[in-house]
Amino acid sequence: MNADQGSSSREPTREQIKRWRKHLAEERMEARTYRDLSERRTGEERAVLLQLEEAERRHEEYWLARLG
Repeated sequence: MNADQGSSSREPTREQIKRWRKHLAEERMEARTYRDLSERRTGEERAVLLQLEEAERRHEEYWLARLG
């Protein structure tokens, strides 16, 4: 179990919140990157990039939920 896991009844530490915010920012940047790349591609390559963007959006939702 890592430092981000544990009892859900405990409040997150400031360090955890800082790390989670960093993860959230990274997920948003990665989603934007995949979206931008997909705009320059067609066909299967574009579809894959859009799927990657969607995966990063799901990751973003996870970190938003952790942050409350």
